[in-house]
Amino acid sequence: MDLRSRRHRTLLITVVVVGLVGSLGLTVAGCGKDSTAAKAAVPASTHNDADVAFTQSMIAHHQEAIDMSGAVIIRGTTPQVRSLAQRIKAAQDPEMRLMTTWLQQWNIDPASLDQPMGNAGDDHSMATDSTIVDGAPGGAPTGSAAPPMSGMMTTPQQEEFDAASGVVLDRLFLELMIAHHTGAVSMAEEQIPAGANSEVTKLATDVKATQEREIKEMQILLANLPAN
Repeated sequence: MDLRSRRHRTLLITVVVVGLVGSLGLTVAGCGKDSTAAKAAVPASTHNDADVAFTQSMIAHHQEAIDMSGAVIIRGTTPQVRSLAQRIKAAQDPEMRLMTTWLQQWNIDPASLDQPMGNAGDDHSMATDSTIVDGAPGGAPTGSAAPPMSGMMTTPQQEEFDAASGVVLDRLFLELMIAHHTGAVSMAEEQIPAGANSEVTKLATDVKATQEREIKEMQILLANLPAN
């Protein structure tokens, strides 16, 4: 075989080898990207009692805020209050859906949970499951019963709110939602240092920041609300 033939043969072999290595590299890189994307798409499964208690309680807490906001959107009259109610509803509905998904991923059935409603001791509150095996469907880990939630309406407050309309409802909404948000901030502050799930902690941090800002906004709206 002459020099030209050997060089040509060597060049062909080099091209084939480089091509194979390149293809293998792209395949490995592609698999790595798919693996990373898949990992990023699945929330961390690690969680503890603080994460479960916060998630269970905040779902019920958000549901009441959404219901209250819906009522003001329909029966309220102050544009700024109705606008705030629309924002609260728009923000908390997807958060509630997200938290429900977390419970499902943790093998906890959101539909079977008895949520605490209102302040401890009043007739608007409900008991929670407290002795459930970790990860069992239908409840939280043992000893992780959700604490009574501050800021939620009592039965008399609920009745007064349901009967109100116009500026009276706007005022009640602001007064009750300030207390409601204050309770949510307290719940978030309990989860942030104690939780194990980074996504739950991020939500708790967001809830705290958003609702503290909205409390200030509601205080200003309340101070400038026209007389009944």
